[in-house]
Amino acid sequence: MAVPVISAREAAEMITDGATMTICGCNMYLIPEAILQEIENRYLETGHPRDLVDFHTVGLGRLPDRGLNHLAHEGLLRKTVGSSWDAPKITEMIEKELIEAHQLPMGVTYHLLRALANGEKGYMTKVGLGAFPDPRVEGTALNRRTANDMVELVRLFGEEYLYYKAIPIDFAILRGTTADTEGNISMEKEPLSLGVVAQALATKACGGKVIVQVERLVEGGSIPTRQVEIPGMLVDAVVIDPNQRQIIDREEYDPSFSGELRMPVPRLPTVPHDQPERYILKRAAMELKGNKIVNLGAGMPRDIPRIVFEEGKYGDYVFTVEHGALGGINPGGVLFSLQHNPRMLLDSPSLFGLYDAGFLDISFLGFAQIDKEGNLNVSKFSGKVTGCGGFVDIVHKTRKIVFCGTFTAGGLKVEIEEGKVAIRQEGKVKKFINRVEQKTFSGKNALEKGQDIYYITERCVFRLTSQGLVLTEVAPGISVERDILPHMEFKPLIADDLKIIDPSVYR
Repeated sequence: MAVPVISAREAAEMITDGATMTICGCNMYLIPEAILQEIENRYLETGHPRDLVDFHTVGLGRLPDRGLNHLAHEGLLRKTVGSSWDAPKITEMIEKELIEAHQLPMGVTYHLLRALANGEKGYMTKVGLGAFPDPRVEGTALNRRTANDMVELVRLFGEEYLYYKAIPIDFAILRGTTADTEGNISMEKEPLSLGVVAQALATKACGGKVIVQVERLVEGGSIPTRQVEIPGMLVDAVVIDPNQRQIIDREEYDPSFSGELRMPVPRLPTVPHDQPERYILKRAAMELKGNKIVNLGAGMPRDIPRIVFEEGKYGDYVFTVEHGALGGINPGGVLFSLQHNPRMLLDSPSLFGLYDAGFLDISFLGFAQIDKEGNLNVSKFSGKVTGCGGFVDIVHKTRKIVFCGTFTAGGLKVEIEEGKVAIRQEGKVKKFINRVEQKTFSGKNALEKGQDIYYITERCVFRLTSQGLVLTEVAPGISVERDILPHMEFKPLIADDLKIIDPSVYR
C-alpha cells in the first residue's frame, strides 16, 4: 500500500491543538527540521496548533533557531518532557515558568516509549532512587507551574522502585534517510538511530500518527531488507526534504559517522598544555587500567580519547556514548556524541538496556557541584536548567565512576611550572559545597551498591568512602592548607597516607 507523500506544511497542518508529540533528534543530528520549521510558521500565521505537549528523549537543536527552539512560543507549547533540551529558548520558558516541564533520565524516556508500545501505563525501575527523580528528594517537576505527578515511589517484594508514568502520544515527528513508496524507512546516512522505532511503536499503540522526514523517495522494495529501520506499516506520511544534512550546521556528509564506510581519520588534536583540563584528564585516564568498556560524558570527559590517543593505547578500550555508537574513534568536542568508524551502532533503548544490566566497566563524567556526602549536581543551578541527559542512567550500575572537573570555577587560572601546579588566580565559584542544589547523583546509593567513586581535579583527588569524601592525593606544588581547604565549604577527611599525584601527569 502506497504511503502518502506530503509537504512539510501539510505535515504541520496534521498536528491538532492540544496534541502530544514525540520528536526525534540529538544535539545537531537526526532533526526533522523542515517539519518543525513549518509547525512554527503555521502557528505564527494562524495561531494553531496550540497547547502542544512535547515528549522528547534528548536535547535537540543546540543552535538558537533550530530543533525544539521552533516550539518556543507562548500558546504553541504548553508542556515539555525530556532529559535535556539543548534549546535555549525552551529552557528560558521553563525558567520563567511560561510552560510546564518535567526532567526525566534519558534511558527512562526510551523505556517509557517501549512501555507505551506494550500497552502499559508506565515504567518501573531503580534508576533515579535517591537522586532528584525520587519524590522523597525532589521529583521531576522543573518549576512551580508543574504538578509533580510523573513518578511515584513503590515497594515490591521488600524493595524500592520508582514508577515513571507514561504520556500517551498523538504524533511522532521522525527522520530517516530514504523512504520507499510503501513507507519503509532506512537511515543509511544518519550517524545515530536513537529511538525512532520505539517512538513510532509507542505512537501507533496510542492510536496516533507517524510522520517521517527523509532525503529521498525510492520505489517499493528498493531498500535492502537489513537497512529498513522503520517498517512502512508504522508510517502514516512521508515528507521529502532533499536538503537535509547529516549534521545540521555542516554541508559535508561524513560516511565514517554513519558506518557506511570506514575512512582514514585524521590524528586527534591534543588537549592544550596550558589548560588545567589536560592534567585532570591525564590523571583520570590512569583509572582506565583493568577496564575495557568506557562511557564518555558531556563536558570535559569527552576529551579523554585524545589523551588515550596520544599515549598510543586507543585500541585497548571500547569507548561508548549513550546515543548508540560503540567503538571507533571519538572526535571529542561538539561531535563527541558520534564515533568515527564505530564498531557498531545500536538504537538508544538497547544501549540503555545494556547500561542497566551493568555493561559499563567505567564512566568518565563531569561535575559542577559536589557536597560532603559525595552527592553531585550537573542538572540545575539557581533555577537555570541544563538537564541530566543520560547521567542518572549511566551512574546507576557503572562499576567505577570518575568525575572530572576543575576545583573552582569562574576565572580559575592554573600554570604548570617544572612539573608543579601553581594556582595563579582562584576561581570565584566554589564547587565543593555543603549541599548540592539538585542531586543528580547520590553518594549514599553508590556506596550501598559498592561502586568505586573518584572525584578528580587539577590539584587533588577525592574518593568516596562510607565515612564521606576523603582527600587521597594532591598535586605536586599544592598545599592542602593553602590551596584546598580554604576553597571548600566543608572539611573533607584526609587520608593518613595522603599521596602525591604521579608527577608524570604534569610533564
